[in-house]
Amino acid sequence: MSNWAVARVEAFNAEAAAHGLAPVACLSNQFSLAEMLDPVWEGCLTAFDAASRAWLERTQTPLLAWSAQARGFFAGRPEDDEVRRSWLDESNVERRRRAEELAGRLGVPPVAVALAWVLAQPFPTFAVVGPRDRAELDACLAALDVRLTAEDVGRLG
Repeated sequence: MSNWAVARVEAFNAEAAAHGLAPVACLSNQFSLAEMLDPVWEGCLTAFDAASRAWLERTQTPLLAWSAQARGFFAGRPEDDEVRRSWLDESNVERRRRAEELAGRLGVPPVAVALAWVLAQPFPTFAVVGPRDRAELDACLAALDVRLTAEDVGRLG
């Protein structure tokens, strides 16, 4: 289910169980190291909030995290109006700074650290990325070799 609130998924799952049907197999909400401040479009939802993350961990429902790079916020792209409106604030700039710092120590691009954070959650995650060229694709793929400690995950987020 894409862009469904946890309460809606729970209601669906209860109704499905009452009829002997399968529950939601995967939730696809926005999720990245940067918190989405203003929806990218009307009706889109994030799973960044503590309640959604706790529910995902408790139920172990997989998350197909779209815009896992926060629309290029961690990729080093120039910030366009959408990025500024949806992602740019002091807390996200600080998250990016921490990702850049760790990336420097690990010898990988910052976006690899940001994507590794998405993949290191205590619930199953799959990151949807949108690289614009081969260099961005390679930077994203570097996340597969980044192993974050629990301390890294907590400090980054």
